[in-house]
Amino acid sequence: MVKLALAIDKYAVTVWEWFINTYTQETVAEYQTPVNHEQLTAEQEQQIQAQEKRIAELEAQIDSYQPKLSPIDLTPEAKVKRKKLNQLFAKNHPLTEAENRRLIDNQLREVGWEVDTNQLTQANGARPEKNKNKAISEWRFNNGKKADYALFIGKQFVGIVEAKKPDETVSTSALQQSYDYFKDAIEETGEEVPFIYSTNGRPYLAQVKTESGIWFWNARNPKHAPEALPAWHSPDDLKQKLSAKPEEDANQELHKDADFPEFANRKYQIERFKQLNLLLQIINREYYWRWQPEPVKHGQQSR
Repeated sequence: MVKLALAIDKYAVTVWEWFINTYTQETVAEYQTPVNHEQLTAEQEQQIQAQEKRIAELEAQIDSYQPKLSPIDLTPEAKVKRKKLNQLFAKNHPLTEAENRRLIDNQLREVGWEVDTNQLTQANGARPEKNKNKAISEWRFNNGKKADYALFIGKQFVGIVEAKKPDETVSTSALQQSYDYFKDAIEETGEEVPFIYSTNGRPYLAQVKTESGIWFWNARNPKHAPEALPAWHSPDDLKQKLSAKPEEDANQELHKDADFPEFANRKYQIERFKQLNLLLQIINREYYWRWQPEPVKHGQQSR
């Protein structure tokens, strides 16, 4: 309990340091680990009580000044400066791997996955279950390699996620690492894991997609290039993808269409419809991400 309290205290000081560096010109003293109150002497206890009384007096003064405060109207230059200070602070205080994994956990949890990097791990006995949508951490393959997350809808292995630090680009090598796990899964189970991801927890960047935080490859349509995602797929999203026929199978059915044999054999028409199909896929993808409803959180009713 003490360790947890000290960790929370340090995070709070980091946030305070960010605020002071960004919004004021004050200098921040070096962080000092708090003293364990259980070891304080009687004299120190009296000092604490005096300080608490002083804090209460200062808080009362703040409350009395509150109505007199007015919003600060920043100039465009001041806004730019504040943004740069904010970015500089983020650069000088990068998230640790553990902090970044908690961020990714939250992103997955928000769209409906049951996830906990520290608790819901294969080593702790986490396994896929019927009627559960789990993102199980540290999923080990028979060859000893471990995927950061294995996504399961019920007992079906549907996705592999490779997680990296925020300063690592995940559009290439990290996605390749996920693909290596994809091949490991085939060797182990004889079946393909259909959806492959890499992530560093960063947001989606439409202007520079290669720097976006979630990259995705659909193994059911292997000729399609990997793409950056604006948000994680929910379990329902993946169920919908699984219900659709792979593109190659759909194309084969088109070629075998007995109702229109003459039409289907005209090369220029088939090519035109392939182009139309590709255009519809792009439109559908853009429509989906622009108009996707916000995920329904636990305890809320969908509209």
